[in-house]
Amino acid sequence: MIKYTQIIINNNGEMLILSLNEIFGFFARVLVGAVLPLALICGAAPQAGAFDLVTFDNDIVYLNQKYYLGARHYEVIKIIPIDNTDENLILAPSSLRYDKKYNRLLVGDYLSGKIRKYSLNNYKYSGDFAIEKYGKKLLGNPADIFISPDSRNYVVIDQFFNRMVFFNSLGMNTNITGGLGEAMGEFSEPCAVAFSGGRFFVADKYNCRICVFDASGYFKYSFASKGTADSQLYLPTAVKANSSGEVYVCDSGNDRIQVFEARGRYIKTIGRRGRSPGFFDAPSDICFDANSNIYVADANNKRVQKFSPAGDFLCEIKALESSFLSEDYKPDFYFKMPKNFDSNEINFSLGSLAMPVKIDLNNETAHLYVLDSEQKKIFILDCDNFNKGRRLYLDRNFKDAIKYLKIVMEENPGNLNALYYLGFCYQQTYDYKKAYECYDKIIKVHSLSEVEKHARYQLKKMASVNPSNYFDVAAENNGQERKRSAMEVTYNQFMQSAFEPTAFDRKRKEHFAKYGIEPPATEEVKVEKDMFIDYDDE
Repeated sequence: MIKYTQIIINNNGEMLILSLNEIFGFFARVLVGAVLPLALICGAAPQAGAFDLVTFDNDIVYLNQKYYLGARHYEVIKIIPIDNTDENLILAPSSLRYDKKYNRLLVGDYLSGKIRKYSLNNYKYSGDFAIEKYGKKLLGNPADIFISPDSRNYVVIDQFFNRMVFFNSLGMNTNITGGLGEAMGEFSEPCAVAFSGGRFFVADKYNCRICVFDASGYFKYSFASKGTADSQLYLPTAVKANSSGEVYVCDSGNDRIQVFEARGRYIKTIGRRGRSPGFFDAPSDICFDANSNIYVADANNKRVQKFSPAGDFLCEIKALESSFLSEDYKPDFYFKMPKNFDSNEINFSLGSLAMPVKIDLNNETAHLYVLDSEQKKIFILDCDNFNKGRRLYLDRNFKDAIKYLKIVMEENPGNLNALYYLGFCYQQTYDYKKAYECYDKIIKVHSLSEVEKHARYQLKKMASVNPSNYFDVAAENNGQERKRSAMEVTYNQFMQSAFEPTAFDRKRKEHFAKYGIEPPATEEVKVEKDMFIDYDDE
C-alpha cells in the first residue's frame, strides 16, 4: 500500500501514480521555470556580488573633447552618401569644409560647379549655394572653400576659371580676383586656400608656388618655385596655416609636406615618398586640431595620417571600423547588446578608405570628416574612447568596455579613472589577476583621491571572496614564470655557444700549429683518460 499518493492521467491516457514528494517537486520546478525567466528579463541575473558602479567628479576632465584630440583610435560614427542618387546630387566631389555656425558641411561639385550643403543635424542635403552674378554662373570647379570664423564671408578657389571668388552667407558675390597666367596675382589652376594673420595663401598648382593676398583680395607677394629641393614645390595641392602662423603645404608631386614661415622662409620637411607610416604618396589635403596635431589625406596610400605638432607620426586611419554605439547602429545596440556579461561582438568593419582627397575637423566634438571621392561618401569619425568605455561600464557591458578602456590606457597611462573602470570590468568578468594589477597601479600612485579609495575597497572585497593566499599564489606564479623565462634564455645562450670553439679546441690547434702538423678531424681524436690534465695544469 502506497501512502500519500495521487493518481494522474496524462495526455496519452496513461495512469501515473505519484508520491507526495514527487508532486511537490513537480510544482517547485514549474514555479522556478516561471519565475526565473521573469527575473532574468527584469535584469536580476545571478551575480557574484552587488555591482558597485561608481563614477568620479573629475571624469569631466577626460570627457572634454580637447582630451580626445590626442587619441590614436578612430571609429566611424556616421556615413553621408554623396553619390548622384535621390537628393544627394553630387557628380564629382572636389572640396570639403565644415561650417561651424550652421553645423553643416559644404561640398564642392566639380562637374556641376555648385557647392552643396549637408546638415549635420539630420545628415541630409539641405540646398545649394547659388553663386551667380547678373544671371551668370560664377563657379567652374570649386576646388577649396574658406569660411570666416563668423560664417559671414566665404572664399572659393575656382580651379577651372583660375580665380578667387568672394561671397557672403547669402551667396551674393562680393569680389573676384585672379586670372590665367604666370604674372603676379595670376594663377594656373589654383587648388587650395588658407587664411592667417589677415592674409590669404593660395596654392598655385602648375606655377608651383604660393601666392599671398590681403583680406580684400589684393596681391602682396609669392614664394617657392618649381623643383625638388627644399623650399621648392612641384604640383602643390593643399595649403593650411597652424595656430602659430606657420604655413604647411602638401607638396604632392614630391610626396612630402613642406613648412614655411608666413614670409616664405623654409622651415622643415615632413615625410617623403613611400608606403610606411610617416611616408606619403600624393598627399592631397591637410588640417589641424586645437592641439596643433597635423592630419594629412594621403590619397594614393588610401589613408589619413596623424602627426604631432613636431611632425612625429602618431597613427593612421585606413581600415574603417565602427561599433553599435555609433549614430547609425545605436538602435541595434540596444537590441543586440543586452546588459549582461557575455555580449555579442560590439565592433565590426566597414571596409577601408579608397581615395581620401579632402579632410576637415570639428574641434568642439573632435569629429574628423573624410571625403572619399572614389566611394562618394563622407565618413565622420570620432575618437572618444573614454566616453564609450565609460558608457559600456555603466551599462554593465563589461566585456566590451574592456576593449575601449584598454585603448585609453595605451593612449594616456595617467588616466586613473579609466584604470579603475578597467580593473572593475576585469573583476566582474572574473579576471581577478588583471583586476588586482589595475587597482595596485592606482594605489602605487598615492593620489589620495576617490579613485584610490575605491581601488582599496575593491581589493579588500576581492580578498574576502578569494582564498587567503590567492594573490600570494598569483605573485608566486609570476615569479615562477620569470624564472622559467630566465632559464629559457640561459638554455638558448648555451645552445648558441655549443658551436663555438672551446678552450680545448684552441689549445689543440696551437699545439699542432707549433710543430707544423695538420690537425686531424675532430671525429678521429680519441678521448683518453688524462688528455685534459696538461691543459688544466697550464
